[in-house]
Amino acid sequence: MPPRPRHHLLFFRRHLSTSKPSPALAPAPKPTDPALLLRLCTILYQQQHDPDDALRRRLSALPLPTAPADIRELFLQASARFPLSWRPVDRLLAHLSTLHRGAGDGGGAGFPHSPTTAARLLDVLAKSGNIDLLHSTLFSLPRSLLSAAALRAAVRGLAPAREVGKVAALVTLFPECHRARVLTFVTDVACSEPCRLPDVAEKAIKRAEHRHGVARTGRCCDLLVVAYCRAGSLADACRVWNGMERRGLEPGATAYQEIVVTMFKNNRVADAMKMFDVMRRSGVPDKGGGCCCAVVSWLCKEGRVWERVHGVGRNGKTRSGGGW
Repeated sequence: MPPRPRHHLLFFRRHLSTSKPSPALAPAPKPTDPALLLRLCTILYQQQHDPDDALRRRLSALPLPTAPADIRELFLQASARFPLSWRPVDRLLAHLSTLHRGAGDGGGAGFPHSPTTAARLLDVLAKSGNIDLLHSTLFSLPRSLLSAAALRAAVRGLAPAREVGKVAALVTLFPECHRARVLTFVTDVACSEPCRLPDVAEKAIKRAEHRHGVARTGRCCDLLVVAYCRAGSLADACRVWNGMERRGLEPGATAYQEIVVTMFKNNRVADAMKMFDVMRRSGVPDKGGGCCCAVVSWLCKEGRVWERVHGVGRNGKTRSGGGW
């Protein structure tokens, strides 16, 4: 998968994570008492299916912290003990929200959420497969709590469930001027590990285009080409490639390299060399010479004549800037 650009993370930090002036630096949370944490997690596990009143009585007997920073730290510590189980985490959140209603800084029902706790909650819901609760929680959170980690957790939960409409609707959580970048980020997550679902990503892109008016970017298509190639679906990669040409989008060096290598793997040497020649003639920079090295390597494996390999190397060296 192409390396994830740093501008995605900077984009979330600068444009999406804060919709209001940053508050004063919050005090550091106190270390959570291990004995208290053990008792809390034991109650949550053993009584996760009990009626609300019974669970509330047991939790109310615990000396839970009251400072917002300490509450958040307790929630993070407890939720880490239930990474694949949504019910104990959800019931703890409900209890803390009831106790501290109105004392938080934007966490819905009173829990003093931060971007970190919101992302952890979404991650637990995604890994436990509770898609409905994940979707409703995501859209109920204040926009100031949405971060790259929160959006990544949401995609990793919705994409494997093949919830194309809900994946596409993620772009509506952010201002219209940023939705193209959000769609690129969503595509990146859906095509990367552990999802590796380019078909879901492609359908979500089409849904976002038709329903939300968000145009796909060249990088979206690059990610689809690379993911389809690595999934062994050269036909789908070529279809996306042809669609890029119709839209006037120029493929990047990573997409060229991946499709060239995949053509070699499928014994389409002539097509691979034609694609490599198109890349050279288009002036697409091959940073680090990865595509050129791949072509030379595969020609050697195919037992091609030395003159052909030497010609590729010579063409690479003549590129300006020493990139080949």
